[in-house]
Amino acid sequence: MEQRHKDVLQRNHMYLVEHLDFKDVTFSGTLLTKRLVSDDDLERIQSKTTTKAMASEFLLHILTKRGPSAFRNFMETLMECNMEFVAEQLDARMAETIGEENEAQNQR
Repeated sequence: MEQRHKDVLQRNHMYLVEHLDFKDVTFSGTLLTKRLVSDDDLERIQSKTTTKAMASEFLLHILTKRGPSAFRNFMETLMECNMEFVAEQLDARMAETIGEENEAQNQR
């Protein structure tokens, strides 16, 4: 995963906490199918003792370790699971990040 993807996920952590539904069978199943999480990871995320904030933080930690296509696969998962609004939020933040990077390069 590129650093800019990690940054976008971290900057939107609270948004993700508020809007991701880890109890949604379609969402959790798609995370598994796309190999974004393992069975053990999902069990930990869905544990009754895990708060929503902890689950989101754990998912972000896992995603950053899942290779170069993890961000794209996560975005696809959001779209497939009727969470387009979350993907759109992340897309908008990604565009801002790219704009900031381009501006910084132009100032050099």
